[in-house]
Amino acid sequence: MNSLVRGLKTIRQVGVLPVMQVGLYRLGLLTGYYRRLTRSAPVFDEVDHLKWLEQSSSLASSTVAIFFKEHPELEKDCQEYAESILSGTCTIFGDHPVDILGGRIVAAHHWTEFERKKISITVDDIKIIWEPARLGWIFSLGRFAAFNKDESLGKRGWTLLEGFFKLNPVNVGPNWMNGQEVALRILALAFFHEVFRDCPDMPDNWENILAQKVVDHARRIPPTLVYARSQQNNHLLVEAAGLYTAGVFLPSHPEADHWKKTGWQVFHQALEDQVNNDGLYSQYSTNYHRLMLQTALWMKAIATRNGDTFPETSNRKLAAATNWLNGLIMPQTGRVPNYGHNDGACIIPLTGHPFDDYRPVGMAAGDFFLPMPSVVGVGDETVREMTFWFEWLADSDIKKNEMTEPINPVHSYRKMVNSHSTAILFAPQINRRPGQADLLHLGLFSKGEPVLLDPGTYRYNANQPWNNALACTRVHNTVSVFEKDQMLKAGLFLWLDWPEVKWENELVGISQMAASHNGFSRFGVIHKRTVSVGQENEWKIIDEVLPQKPIDCPRPVDACVQWLLPDLAWDFSQNGLNFLDDSRRVNITITSAENYESQDIEYQIIRAGTLLYSSQNVDIPADDIFNLGWYSPTYGKKEPAVSFRAFVRNRSSIGFLTEIVV
Repeated sequence: MNSLVRGLKTIRQVGVLPVMQVGLYRLGLLTGYYRRLTRSAPVFDEVDHLKWLEQSSSLASSTVAIFFKEHPELEKDCQEYAESILSGTCTIFGDHPVDILGGRIVAAHHWTEFERKKISITVDDIKIIWEPARLGWIFSLGRFAAFNKDESLGKRGWTLLEGFFKLNPVNVGPNWMNGQEVALRILALAFFHEVFRDCPDMPDNWENILAQKVVDHARRIPPTLVYARSQQNNHLLVEAAGLYTAGVFLPSHPEADHWKKTGWQVFHQALEDQVNNDGLYSQYSTNYHRLMLQTALWMKAIATRNGDTFPETSNRKLAAATNWLNGLIMPQTGRVPNYGHNDGACIIPLTGHPFDDYRPVGMAAGDFFLPMPSVVGVGDETVREMTFWFEWLADSDIKKNEMTEPINPVHSYRKMVNSHSTAILFAPQINRRPGQADLLHLGLFSKGEPVLLDPGTYRYNANQPWNNALACTRVHNTVSVFEKDQMLKAGLFLWLDWPEVKWENELVGISQMAASHNGFSRFGVIHKRTVSVGQENEWKIIDEVLPQKPIDCPRPVDACVQWLLPDLAWDFSQNGLNFLDDSRRVNITITSAENYESQDIEYQIIRAGTLLYSSQNVDIPADDIFNLGWYSPTYGKKEPAVSFRAFVRNRSSIGFLTEIVV
């Protein structure tokens, strides 16, 4: 597709305003406007303008401290990670240790030079630099501080911050390129002050220095807020939260009221725009959904502290969003489908639970935004830690969200539970920019662990062919036609020609769920998926590729159904895979659906981009299957998995029957 056609499609489908906003942002870069607005010369505000919000309760007397006294078993892990931090190493993306100062990159150029690519960055993925610079380690340091066992913690943490400030002068270097990254540091810096403000032996004037850094960060955000608006996603929510936070915690500053007003208005308008009525977040991703809820929890806490009340519209949206996420959480493990993009973010890690455990956020969001207590963490008291932290920040027990209307039911996915297994079918009606072409993707869990995997993301920025290579249709648990995508890929993060999705039954059935989409209408067909459960933990999935219109001579197509499975010691039978050990069993077969018995099926098994089996002894070039048979549990990490694929070729109507026993 040529650039003119792509541009016209983008304007028509994404909207004129976001395209214009991106254009304005690029114009500001090109003309040097942003460089003039965000000067690198340090500005020193008057001391009277750098006074912090008064603290009403100390951490030592809070419910957080009581929580840790009741759970002394958490101290060892908290202390070990705190010592790792203080020795210069933090963990990003859940399990990736890195230099806490980002490799000590010496910043010598204005951030716009990096954004315009006038200055090259030494790594191929900017997220490796940005993630530790979010200063999320401050929250983990605060967790150990709550045990009140080390009075030197604040001073040693401050030494680390001084090192970061020295390497990242205001508006200089890649860590100032993105307003969201700047805003996330504001949250972390405010938290550092709240935790360590009464710490003995802190250097003279440290509070004024820290306040000045918050001011510097807050001033960086408004000039490029137009870009965050154009993205219509988490960037806008987080940048708004950063502004509001700066205004609340530095109430004496002349710009505080403006920051608070702007942040408040932008945040709540973004919630209204970005959260669907059924609670689906507009990025079609469980991990970004969690990020949105964590941002909202922070805002709710400090708004309560400041005496501000969330509007009813925001309360309704957040109740629906909490309900949406909690419906996906496996109560045994906290796992959720790895749905949509997963950038490895957990921006406020006030929990000792692992990265892939969503119960802490689900529980806290339930406590803050639902009218009734959440049950996602029942049986494990440590899940509630995050709630206590946000209540401490709020300086108040949070009142339940008094709902005047029932929470809207979820329409973007359906879930069925049978004994110890759970199936989830994703079929949202897309009205914002999707991250992946994954309509009718099916997730299946047994005893809280995934049996059918969502491949995840791996990396946005990598050398070819791995830059965002897990966003396409064929790597998901769905059907592809001619191995093409359900939508038109028009850029690294841009999909166009969004399909129309239809649920076959608006009422959620207890034994069947079915949906279809027209993402392959250019081939004259639609894809319909029906999921049902028979006997205990026996699942049946019927996939039909049908002519879009009842015409005399429908066009024949090739169709493939894929199932991404854990990397187990599978045995292959005539038409399926079997696995059995002491703790679990899985049997999966693919045959022809009823009324499609005459079709020939070709089977393939691919692991980590390598063809292990072809029923027709087909020799497939490695470059054609490089991204099949991979699973990315978090950003920057990929693990071998098993891709079980079945093809039917050159038919106008195709039907697959997949049977899974767990």
